[in-house]
Amino acid sequence: MTDLLYLASMILLPIVPAFLLFKALGSTGDVSGPLLGLKIKLGGAFAGYFAVLVLLFVMYKTWHPTSTVWKAHGSVTDEAGTPIQPLDEKNVTLIPGSLVLYPDGTFDLTFSAAPGDWPSLAISYPNYGSATVRLDPSAQGMKDDGNGHLTIVNPISLHKLPAYTGDGQAASPVAASAEHQP
Repeated sequence: MTDLLYLASMILLPIVPAFLLFKALGSTGDVSGPLLGLKIKLGGAFAGYFAVLVLLFVMYKTWHPTSTVWKAHGSVTDEAGTPIQPLDEKNVTLIPGSLVLYPDGTFDLTFSAAPGDWPSLAISYPNYGSATVRLDPSAQGMKDDGNGHLTIVNPISLHKLPAYTGDGQAASPVAASAEHQP
């Protein structure tokens, strides 16, 4: 509904300055030249109205940005598909951040992004390798419901890092060698 109000005001408001300039001041106007491959030639009050209308449509994105608030939901599992739980806030971060973690290994994340400038989600957990997921609704594995809710369809799988397997021997000192002098 607000978009309809923006559109109506963008079309109707330029009539006021066009009327004032051309009726009260008795001036004439002329607009001519190419526009989107068409040659236009307009005169009088309509020329002023048309010029202001084109300016408003060109500047529309400046006054009405298209960033959308999104909510992403996903889960984190190990390579066997078992949920990694409990997740901690330090395990899931937004790259450039609001997060709700649940005890079952799932999370909800709210973020704002302009189309084409999608953030990435970095996932880490102790003793597991990290993973990064781009939060682009058009990417494979993402489900966009059209209402600003993004679902990461497949669990984000983290692979367990191999355990440290030292051979149990203590470090032994090494004899110092003479430093070479030139």
